[in-house]
Amino acid sequence: MAIKITTEGLIRTIKPNRASFELRDLEFEVGGSIEPVKIGPVWVIYSEQSKEVMPRNSVASSFFEVAIYGDVMVVPPQQLPHDWDIMDEEDYKYTAEEVDEGFILSLQRSLLNTAGMPFHAIANNFPNPFAYIEEFLYKPPHELAADDTNTRDFYRQICEKPINVEKLSREGIILEDPGVVIRVKEREDRLIMINQMIQFYIETEEYEMCAKLQKVKADLEITNC
Repeated sequence: MAIKITTEGLIRTIKPNRASFELRDLEFEVGGSIEPVKIGPVWVIYSEQSKEVMPRNSVASSFFEVAIYGDVMVVPPQQLPHDWDIMDEEDYKYTAEEVDEGFILSLQRSLLNTAGMPFHAIANNFPNPFAYIEEFLYKPPHELAADDTNTRDFYRQICEKPINVEKLSREGIILEDPGVVIRVKEREDRLIMINQMIQFYIETEEYEMCAKLQKVKADLEITNC
């Protein structure tokens, strides 16, 4: 499985058709001939022409602390095209699933930590900090599995901060700090996420938060009528 991060801030998982990706699959996802770079335990795949013709990828740039342009694929070395043969000895210590899980968890925590950073620390990375608002789009999984500790940890960290239920209902904003917004864009994704958060808070017996989220859910369902 790979993680695709788009220039719009959309993050989603992509599974190879076989045990590993083929070159044409990676080229299709990033929009051109690829440039692979290894960062830590993962390979970051992007288009060779991305810097010249594509917008900056804010999420990937912030996480990897280097300027990245265009859509990127973050791929565990075990699932790179088999004929590349570029796995290091260290790579054999982990499975592709372990690399994926570690990266997803790190990325989710990075989004939350970035949102809580002082504004000047964020602004240093961008040419016009006074006008810049960094926005991330979050797409929830279709189902909240019992063993999905990454998503559950993400929801818990999100809800440790104040939630504006009106903005969640109207604009899909789940977290807003100075200079940073995390948003669920599509209405259907908002309902999926809210249902999962309600499920999570029922399990943790945090019923006051459940009641607030139930109201947001009801408002969203009414607007669809």
